[in-house]
Amino acid sequence: MVMAVVLTASMAVVSCRKTEVEVNGGLDSGESVSEGVPMTFSVSSEAHQSTKAVLVPDDSPDGNKLSIAGNQITVYDRLTVGNRTDLYINGRDAEYRNDPQIFPDGTVTSTGWHFMDGGRYWTRSGTHLFTAFLSGYHVADKDEPGGSFFNDIDKIIADPSDPSEPKLAVEYNDADGSLKIENWRISTSNQFDFMYASHTRNVETAISPYAPVPLKMEHLFAAVQFNITNMVDYYQDLKVTDVILKDLNLLGSATVTPVASGCDVNTEINDDTGQLTVSSTSALAYNQPYNVFANVGNIGDDGCLLIWPHSQSKLEEASVELHLSGSIGKRYKLPLVNEDVTRWDAGNRYIYNFYIQDNRITFTVEVVGWIYDDVIIEG
Repeated sequence: MVMAVVLTASMAVVSCRKTEVEVNGGLDSGESVSEGVPMTFSVSSEAHQSTKAVLVPDDSPDGNKLSIAGNQITVYDRLTVGNRTDLYINGRDAEYRNDPQIFPDGTVTSTGWHFMDGGRYWTRSGTHLFTAFLSGYHVADKDEPGGSFFNDIDKIIADPSDPSEPKLAVEYNDADGSLKIENWRISTSNQFDFMYASHTRNVETAISPYAPVPLKMEHLFAAVQFNITNMVDYYQDLKVTDVILKDLNLLGSATVTPVASGCDVNTEINDDTGQLTVSSTSALAYNQPYNVFANVGNIGDDGCLLIWPHSQSKLEEASVELHLSGSIGKRYKLPLVNEDVTRWDAGNRYIYNFYIQDNRITFTVEVVGWIYDDVIIEG
């Protein structure tokens, strides 16, 4: 599925003109802004058209738009004028709103995406280097029909079960415009899809200098789904009791640095491995897939588990263990890598389908290119 995030802030009448570039809170640079033209953004996920942002909702019929009130991105802008570089937008939040507002500077907004505390205006000269990341999302609360909750990235801790661990940190480096994400521990309760983007524009040389800044969103994580299907109609009592993902790298950090073509990402995965477990007894009805991680923790009903990307050497060490009871009360340990699926890459979605067939289990793996590969595990 294509997940596109669209920011369409249309800012209308401006009651006053800006005559100086506001850099670092209003330093007098002598530069003027371009007739009070506010910055706006359009955000898409064109880089990964075969996946969607897990746990980031959309409300459009074709599933291509993030426009639920309360969703939020954080934007930075490193502005270079002549031989001087200053931070023009220092981590300001843009939020989708369903209702028009009048900001203190007189800007009237329409429904759509806007800076939460007013506008920022284009400069007549200088190069803007924008860096942005998805910093919060607003989703319907499955436990309260009609209710909702807001998940803020600043409130996510490294291990939700251990408050003594350091909080997740997202830091911006003004020198190179990079974002550093530290202490991100994967768990079923920490399933925020970190998305980032960068764009460079010079108003003097751009073809459409005041058009919305096109931020092409990238995904930091991969998404993995596990389904189990009983293909034997006479196994009426078949149940799965535990599903354990073993030897995964669950803790890591990453630095996202803007470059001409988009972003470079340097990922640092902790060498300590861990496991993720679903311990619940679930009946495996004939020819009905059981989605293992659906609605476990704060994973969505599609059961897609967000996980750090794994290189071939890392994924070769990982496995899934299935505990079955009933007619075939056995434990099966299956590798997560084969000759076609050797790694998990950021922005890709991998769907593992396990099929119980008499005394064996076969599985297929669906990836971006819809590659299928059967592996037989003899029982």
